[in-house]
Amino acid sequence: MSMNDPALMANFLETFAKELVGKPNVEVLYDRNQEFIQKIHIPKQFPANYIYTAEGKLQTYWDGSRSIDKIIADYTK
Repeated sequence: MSMNDPALMANFLETFAKELVGKPNVEVLYDRNQEFIQKIHIPKQFPANYIYTAEGKLQTYWDGSRSIDKIIADYTK
């Protein structure tokens, strides 16, 4: 989820995460009016990451940077 323009987000994915483009389990959302951030969770710092189960339940989240090993471990639980 990003507050950035969708074209910027698409460019970011193409540049830094091309292997995620078009994957059925990867969704990038545009939070133009900061509705999610203001109503659900205000991160202490960016980037902020949220991992949900297939049922839509928040599994874990973190604010700020994190080692790639921790990220992979969280995404593969």
